[in-house]
Amino acid sequence: MVLDCLQGCVSSSCLSQENSSLSAKSKWALVAAVVGSVAGVVIMGLGGASILGGIGSAGFIGSLAGGGVLTLFSAGGIIAIAIASYKKEKTGGGFGADIGEQRAAYPNVGEDALSFAREKLAENSNVKKHPFSSRFRPSNTYQPENKAIGQLTTVFYACWNTFESVLKENQGDPWSQDAVVQVADDLMKISYAISCLTLEDLPKFTDALQDTGTHRTFGEALTKQDSYQYRTYYFCTRAYHNIRGGFIWGTVSQKVLLVEPLREALCAPTNTSPAYAELFYQNSTLQSQWRELYNDYCDRVRLYVHDKDMPDDRHKGWTQKDTKAQLFDPSPTFLPT
Repeated sequence: MVLDCLQGCVSSSCLSQENSSLSAKSKWALVAAVVGSVAGVVIMGLGGASILGGIGSAGFIGSLAGGGVLTLFSAGGIIAIAIASYKKEKTGGGFGADIGEQRAAYPNVGEDALSFAREKLAENSNVKKHPFSSRFRPSNTYQPENKAIGQLTTVFYACWNTFESVLKENQGDPWSQDAVVQVADDLMKISYAISCLTLEDLPKFTDALQDTGTHRTFGEALTKQDSYQYRTYYFCTRAYHNIRGGFIWGTVSQKVLLVEPLREALCAPTNTSPAYAELFYQNSTLQSQWRELYNDYCDRVRLYVHDKDMPDDRHKGWTQKDTKAQLFDPSPTFLPT
């Protein structure tokens, strides 16, 4: 009976499809724990039987049962530890789950984006953390608690530079070019990962500030321009608005006092092709995956802070979901500088 119970645990729970994404190493560790527990039941039962062997068959059965029960409790503890290790591995994700606070499961496309970001960090194991510096507190800008955010930001800026470069090289019809689409895909995944990790970092970040005597709500932490967050909050939404708006490399004017010098930069086209816009609402396109990432981020923001608690309206304007029923504005407002 004990053996059947443990076999049932292995087949129906411990190695269920829910845990199929876990590493083989952890699975074998759990199997070893279960097998060891079964052996313990038998050995302890037989040991008890040998001690009380003179009492007769009833003593043997009682000893075996008693030893089995005690060992089963131990087995349960071992299995519980193994399962906990499973779950920790599954949710840890390499981004320090003990640091962040994930308030909702990620969609499949979101998990893929996070996996892509992890792979980028693995490929660039020596990448340095980006030193965040705000214009209002340049020498002592508050940095993220999760170190992966700084490292991924270095990767993000490298990807952004590549994004601008391929748009410069493809000025005719850039969004029909595979090179542009591929870099845009990389950019959306990296920016989504950073912005989501920024949200997960809020509890630990505000607690650390509280320890220094500075109290901030999540809304204040995201909007005050003396920390890293007021930049990384916009990474996902800025990337999506540029991509969804079909931004090109062109000439723009920037008014300085009474002069408006021209310069080359990313800019919105005079009009966007309806066929290009339609790609974002068709199933199984890369563009629809980007829209899903962006919309998930918009929803995820509201898991941490309500619109009414956002001191800066720009945070709300730049995280409005993209639905076919509403006209999409690629540049809702000016971004914080």
